[in-house]
Amino acid sequence: ITWTASDNVGVTAIDLKLSTDGGATYPTTIATGLSNSGTYAWTVPNTPSTTVRVQATAHDAAGNTTSASSASNFTINDWQITASAGANGTIAPSGTISVAQGANQAFTLTPSAGYQVAGVTVDGVSAGAVSSYTFTNVTANHTIAATFTQNTFAINASAGPNGSITPNGITNVNCGTNQSYTITPAAC
Repeated sequence: ITWTASDNVGVTAIDLKLSTDGGATYPTTIATGLSNSGTYAWTVPNTPSTTVRVQATAHDAAGNTTSASSASNFTINDWQITASAGANGTIAPSGTISVAQGANQAFTLTPSAGYQVAGVTVDGVSAGAVSSYTFTNVTANHTIAATFTQNTFAINASAGPNGSITPNGITNVNCGTNQSYTITPAAC
């Protein structure tokens, strides 16, 4: 933010405020009591609007004040990240999340009990079976979607001499389900 302020008894302080309604009101304080340097480095907040203005109020040594604001509206953009999760798990945060220009946004994927992350797609491209993902320096809209799959376990069954087991070999069993085996001894 830049400004020029002067008067015959000297400007002692500058206050800066933000409007998102075209200058009808200035409810948000940016900074107060600044020296009259003519510039202030400001991190733009995540308050999307197309009717943004900044107001500078100058205070002089005699206790007088005067204000001036941006000559025209400017826009604070935000970007949308749409986050979704399939059945048997969650993504947090979820839904449509607004992200300020250049900000980061992290997501955490949590499978339900007995499930695991099957895959995560970011903007339609696989990011693998990750448990978290962070968009950095966001400058566009994005999507993130997660899918989950049930945990499976391999049971390797075998019988020694003089008998059999059915099913024999490796059987994949979903978490939380049962698997029966028939064990049959040889005659005698």
